[in-house]
Amino acid sequence: MTPDGTQVYVLDTDGIFAVIDTTTNAATFPFNNLTGQRMAFAGGGSHAYVARDDTLISVLDTATKQVVNLVEVNGLATDVAVTPNGLHAYVTQRTRSRISMIDTTTQAVTPTHVDFRGTADGLAITPDGRRAYVANRTAHTVEVIAIPPVP
Repeated sequence: MTPDGTQVYVLDTDGIFAVIDTTTNAATFPFNNLTGQRMAFAGGGSHAYVARDDTLISVLDTATKQVVNLVEVNGLATDVAVTPNGLHAYVTQRTRSRISMIDTTTQAVTPTHVDFRGTADGLAITPDGRRAYVANRTAHTVEVIAIPPVP
């Protein structure tokens, strides 16, 4: 759901991506062949970051309903979460056992990352932006990870 509550984005791994207007409950399908399982909003809802089940993150402009960028994270992206201040999107990578950081201003991967033991899957950032909770698929645990300060 967008931060203002006006729209719900529904993802489908078969390439069906619906946007539902919460006032009318009408669905539109503005994206063709955009797949993904998890997404997060940044910029007060102006952009959405979609983990696409490959090594790319799609960046959507929610006003124009267009993909405006693809960010290469060099590992199978499994989840994405945006820090509370909206400045960074963190991406779990199953094949690299890493959590990468995207600068939402430049929409580029930063050198700052966190290596992860196990298979990083689900991801949530604490409200203060200092820790991440990461589902470890291999160990069937949830790991608490300190988010490094951004240089």
